[in-house]
Amino acid sequence: MYSLVFKPEVYDDIKTAYDWYEEQRIGLGEDFLLTLEASYVQISRMPEAYQPIYKTVRRKLTSRFPYGIFYHKR
Repeated sequence: MYSLVFKPEVYDDIKTAYDWYEEQRIGLGEDFLLTLEASYVQISRMPEAYQPIYKTVRRKLTSRFPYGIFYHKR
């Protein structure tokens, strides 16, 4: 299993999305965070499984929310 390392900007992006979903419906932001966590686990287990976007950058789309996680393997 691979470890994930996040750039500081990622936390701002997640916070913005979380706040927006919570404004839409209480608890939806929490569902968003759970979906992200599940996606992170999937990426750490199988980083090669998701779509290459550009050179070494890949993208995993979340299952429930219109959100993409961009990453690359080091």
